[in-house]
Amino acid sequence: MMKRQRKYRILLRWVGLLGSVLWVSCGRQGSDWEHRGCLTLGVDRASVESLPGSDGVSVGPTAASGLDTNDFILTLASVEALDEPLYQGRYADRPTEWFLDPGTYEVSVVSIPFVEPAFDAPQYGDKQLVVVTAGQTVGVTFWAHTLNAGLRFRFTEPFSTVYAGWKVVLTAECGSLDYGLREQRTAYFAPGRLEMLLTDGQQQQSLGSRFLYEGQVLTL
Repeated sequence: MMKRQRKYRILLRWVGLLGSVLWVSCGRQGSDWEHRGCLTLGVDRASVESLPGSDGVSVGPTAASGLDTNDFILTLASVEALDEPLYQGRYADRPTEWFLDPGTYEVSVVSIPFVEPAFDAPQYGDKQLVVVTAGQTVGVTFWAHTLNAGLRFRFTEPFSTVYAGWKVVLTAECGSLDYGLREQRTAYFAPGRLEMLLTDGQQQQSLGSRFLYEGQVLTL
């Protein structure tokens, strides 16, 4: 009797497992699956736990713990209509999977919006192009890294005394930012050429230019 009950329970488990497999299989056989592709997304946590600090040196999980990938901004758009995203919102609120028409899509995640120069505003994230084909599942794993670039000055005391009341105006394609001689913060810009001008509002002296690369933080 006990052997019969045991066999019955095993049979029920196999039936349940078979039912689950058939349900998944049938779910993939609908018109969406036949004529569209499936996209899934993920973030490699290791990349977030080794994000570079302001000196370009990797930091440990404790220093990066303030970054929650769930709060990253996710954008999904067809390359043919980048100005009309199919999704733009919190990474945590994304669908588990997307069924998309075959084509090429741009997917990106960023920790914060970054449009113009700002102090202490490193932006982390990743951007990838993915090709979706009908009947196939494509998985994308984001690798978080620093997307913008930073610059900070350290002026000597004699210099700050001689040029008291002056400031450095930093100008890039994305905008300008005033950097005082007593400023301690790091100024962040989009990667590209940066012009540096020392001025008191009346007089001015060029400090030259620098090209800032993605992820770079310079101290001058």
